[in-house]
Amino acid sequence: MSSAGDYLLFIVWDVDINLNPDEVAYIKYVNCDQLKELLRKADAGEEVESGSKIFSTFIGFLESKDPNDGTEQALLNELSSFNDYLKENGPFINGKDISAADLSLSLGPKLYHLEIALGHFKKWKIPDSLPFLKSYFEV
Repeated sequence: MSSAGDYLLFIVWDVDINLNPDEVAYIKYVNCDQLKELLRKADAGEEVESGSKIFSTFIGFLESKDPNDGTEQALLNELSSFNDYLKENGPFINGKDISAADLSLSLGPKLYHLEIALGHFKKWKIPDSLPFLKSYFEV
């Protein structure tokens, strides 16, 4: 969830894959049309996956000295998008079961750092209007 993809693996065959959860935090199976759309979005600089811009908007807001520069709203927009994703697909990134995407170097730890850092430096907390995101933290 953190980026368009560090690696792409193309397999056009029925195979069993045993992924190491310490090395692979997130997988997504796509058909040809979905792959074309993902690549088009990546080429255009658009958000490829829900939550993929949370960390960069968090850093922007954390470093911001101007309360009116839009960085807080940019972060809220990204968090709202991820909240909607969890509402439709959750309660975890890959569905009903917790996975490496939630625990390892992916979004879960980054969200925890976001909550701690913004709470300390900006006295900011995740709004109650994002209930699925707040529930994600409680697990």
